[in-house]
Amino acid sequence: VDFFFVLSGFVISYNYQSIATGEQVTDFLRKRLRRIYPLHLLMLLAFVVVEISKGYLASYVHVNQPTNPNNNVFTFFTSLFLLNSVKMPGVTDVSWNIPSWSISAEMLAYIVFGLGMLLLAKTKLGRYKGFFYGSIALLSFGGLAVITQGFVLNYSFDYGFLRGIIGFFVGGLCYESFRYIYLVVSQWKSSVFDLAEILMLILIGLMIYYGAALKEVGFVYEFLFFGAILVFSFEKGWVSRLFKKSTFLEKVGTYSYSIYMTHSL
Repeated sequence: VDFFFVLSGFVISYNYQSIATGEQVTDFLRKRLRRIYPLHLLMLLAFVVVEISKGYLASYVHVNQPTNPNNNVFTFFTSLFLLNSVKMPGVTDVSWNIPSWSISAEMLAYIVFGLGMLLLAKTKLGRYKGFFYGSIALLSFGGLAVITQGFVLNYSFDYGFLRGIIGFFVGGLCYESFRYIYLVVSQWKSSVFDLAEILMLILIGLMIYYGAALKEVGFVYEFLFFGAILVFSFEKGWVSRLFKKSTFLEKVGTYSYSIYMTHSL
């Protein structure tokens, strides 16, 4: 999920390098909402049907969990309005379509991004986008650390929105870094990228393997994903060339959002 946030920040920063008017902010947020909300709403309603069906069928057949206290009227509305990644009174766990907390966090990151880009344009500070992205990520991480008294990032229904903002703006900073070094680094020999991509995959594997221990300092994964996306964004290594030949991976990429949003059901 954190990789998704960083990758999303990279891609959005690449596609929206300038938002200079209120109308452009509105258009940006409308497009983002159209992309993520229809399936989110459909799955939320599907889970409502599931809960109602469980209650009805429990009189006739054995249902392991006929009622889920986290799936209630209040959490329905927090999900409906994409606020299910914000800590709310009385909410003790993820609810309804469990993965949708991250869509809430993503949407809130879009709002911060759109308004931040508008502010940079209005103050004519657009050339400092990298500083802005890094500052938002640091402030969000600092806020999360102060609130939770730790460096764990594994939050969802409570402080997931901060987790999403951290990753998203690390991704924005990654894009700015890529843009800054592209002309020089893209001239390097492909063998350098071959080695960098293989080493990055090994590092990812090791950090997954030792995930239980590293979970306590979850912020290190932001550095990992920053590095991975930066390395692979050049698409010049052997691994990149191999992956780009796969029509299967292309299809998985196309349907990944749908897979993610429906897998819990």
